[in-house]
Amino acid sequence: MFKRNTKYTIVNIDSMMALTHKREIEVVDFQPNKLDPAIQDVIFKPRGKRKLYVLPLKTRSYQYAPIVNLDDAVFEGWDLPLHIDTEYNMYRGNACYNFVGEPSTVRVTIDAGQLNPHFDKVKVLAHPDNKGDGVVVYPELYKGGHAVIDRLLAVA
Repeated sequence: MFKRNTKYTIVNIDSMMALTHKREIEVVDFQPNKLDPAIQDVIFKPRGKRKLYVLPLKTRSYQYAPIVNLDDAVFEGWDLPLHIDTEYNMYRGNACYNFVGEPSTVRVTIDAGQLNPHFDKVKVLAHPDNKGDGVVVYPELYKGGHAVIDRLLAVA
């Protein structure tokens, strides 16, 4: 999924406030994962920085927790046509991927450029005017279990 000396954009949901964040990184090197040495973690530097960080592809939250794969949206390149709500100071905190734009545009961009096989498309919301609760982009994939998406689909 990652290649050395290549630029990527990563969109994730943080675990603290359930906000959508976007990081633009450049892959510098790889190192073995502590949980699974067969997997290579990514050593990267953020856009405009020199300090190196590690992006683990497999993690666990505590010692006996189940191992979890990286489930963020990964796109090759920087300056994507997709924007997220936190870029416009609209903090939704709904544990969904909040993209600003038309649902059809968001869907085409994700289907064409998203690289991570573990990315959960069900939690993708589009906000056409960056107001309101948004629109579920992949309603046909949803099987239940997310309060925000349940509410949005009940209204629609």
